[in-house]
Amino acid sequence: MRGQMSYRSGNPSLNSRTFQNLERPSGGHLLRDDVMTIQGTVDKTGISLALLIFAGYFAYVPDGFMFMIIGGLGGFIVAIITIFKKTWAPITVPLYAILEGLLLGSISYMYGQMYGGGRYFSQDVAEQLADVLLSDNANSPFDLLSDREKQVAMMVVNCQSPQQIADQL
Repeated sequence: MRGQMSYRSGNPSLNSRTFQNLERPSGGHLLRDDVMTIQGTVDKTGISLALLIFAGYFAYVPDGFMFMIIGGLGGFIVAIITIFKKTWAPITVPLYAILEGLLLGSISYMYGQMYGGGRYFSQDVAEQLADVLLSDNANSPFDLLSDREKQVAMMVVNCQSPQQIADQL
């Protein structure tokens, strides 16, 4: 192979069978009825981007943890399906864009909260955690805490930053 270059790829979607469905008339060029054009590629990319942004806007909410799970796992499954069933791409690509939008929107909200000094807890989770931890259960480790320590623990559960807790105390 000294005079030839090898064009092998590790990408599973570009294997030796990728171009087997193309027909070649005797001595002619390859024929295919679904010709790919630059304008078609730009249009499909724009549609996918619009779907991703719309789904991300929809998932940019405080209680978006479920969107994160659905988007991440669903996007992974759809990507695997697309790799093995390329003919399904007209359906799976928009679905993948929507699922990834859900994932990115919920992650963006989470990081936005943490960047602003907050914590990423939904209000329902914080209240349930406080109820369980501060109940009158005799086996609770919070029974060993003083009233002041319980007050600080409640501030932490309510997603207050250390600076906010210090300012209030």
